[in-house]
Parts: sequence; C-alpha cells; structure tokens
Amino acid sequence: MKRKKIARLVLPLVLLAKPWQPLMFLLTPSRQRGMQQRLFGLAIPKRQRPILQRSATGNIDTCSTYYRSITKNHGEGLRPTANDRYPQMGVRGMSLFTQLAHDHLILRTTLGAMKAMVEKERYSEFNDLLPRAVEFFQMFMDEYHHHKEERFVFPLIEYTSKEVRDILPDLLGDHRRAKDLADSLASALQAGDLRRFGQVSVQLYDHMDEHIGEEDRDVWPALKIAVPPKLSEAAFIDANNFFDRKMGTDFILRMEKFAMELKRKVDGG
Repeated sequence: MKRKKIARLVLPLVLLAKPWQPLMFLLTPSRQRGMQQRLFGLAIPKRQRPILQRSATGNIDTCSTYYRSITKNHGEGLRPTANDRYPQMGVRGMSLFTQLAHDHLILRTTLGAMKAMVEKERYSEFNDLLPRAVEFFQMFMDEYHHHKEERFVFPLIEYTSKEVRDILPDLLGDHRRAKDLADSLASALQAGDLRRFGQVSVQLYDHMDEHIGEEDRDVWPALKIAVPPKLSEAAFIDANNFFDRKMGTDFILRMEKFAMELKRKVDGG
C-alpha cells in the first residue's frame, strides 16, 4: 500500500522533471515530435503555427488556428471513400497523399488533352467544352486543389527538413502564376481570341507540369515520412469536410468526368 502511495507521489514529479529532455537535442525536430507522439499519443507543436488561407479577394493570408490536439471525436467527420471520389480512375484506398496524387492525375489528364487539342488546332470541334475547361481550371485547379494544399497540406511542411521548407515560397508563387494563367484563359475565350487561348493553354501545361512534378518528387515523399499519421489523417478529414460543404459532395466526380470526357473526345473516341 505504501509503495502505491509513493508511486502516485513520485510519478507526477518524474513527468514534470522530464529526465529524457537532455537527450532530445540529439534528435531532429521532426523526430522529437515523433517521440512525443509515441510517448503521449499526440504530436502537437510547441506553439501554434500560422497556416495559409485565402482571403475573399483570392490573396494568400495567414491565420493561426489549424494546429490543435487530435481528439478521439475528430475521426467522426465525413470520411470520403475511393469509389465515391474517383470511380473512373480506379483508386483503391484513400489518404491525404493518395488524394493529392489523384488530384494531380485529373489535372494532368485535362492539361494533356488541352495541349493535344491546341497542337491539332481543333478548337471549333470543342466549342461546347472550352468554357467548361476554363471553369475546370478556375474551380478545380485553383479554388479546390491549390486552396486545399495551402489551407490543409502546406502547414504540415513545418515537420520536414529545411530544404523542403525552403520550397514553400516557390510553391505559393506557382499557385499564383497558375491562377493568372487560368484567368487569362477566361479572358481570351471571352474575347473570342482562340490563338491566344491556345498559347495560354500550352503555357499552363508547361507551368503545371513542372509544378506537379516538383510536388510529387520533392514534397509529398518528405511529408509522408515526417508528418505524424494522426495529423495527416486529421488534415485529410478536415479538408474533405470543408470542400464538401463549400463545393458539394459530387464536385470531384463532376471534375473527373469532365477530364475523362475531354480526353476521350480529343483522342477521337
């Protein structure tokens, strides 16, 4: 009985003293957070770090409340399934990073079809699809995919190495450039300038091809290794809940169907 009382008194003192703390300097910050996660089941940064969020004007601002503790109730949010989101592209299993990869697949499919259409000079055959293509780039690429990365994914780069963190300004600059090109597409189409429309389509293809390649090659693999699974899962659920409310639960399905339809028609199917 005495031993139990002594243990109850001593254990809080040991936890407060943190005898393991002197050894933590041997670990990188991301490994320190991983150790905290294994010890306590959570990996919460010492301070709340700002996340990137868009203002009503489309500019990138900061806010300060994305990082928070992951409660046991967090996982009760709407969890999208692969069949609901990517039925035609055959996704099996879904996570934050597989969803980002398949967003990229939808983008590459549409961008490739647009470039092929320009190279074949077949604008007149696709008059009904050109406005939908502009909508795709403005809504799916910019308002959905890039917004999702900035609000829910890029904050997690804090867990990675300095080399990866240093890429962030370039990624944000790429997003702004992509938005400008999408707006230029809309202006060219509205003016009936198909020559300009074709030029901007190729510029957008080249720009996004490089940008997507950089994310797939340098950013997502680093995040998969460094980010605690509970945080990436929380970001995945939060992002899908947010965009389901903002754009509707069938938004990705509609965008995917458009990408496949455009590719099929340009390919001559």
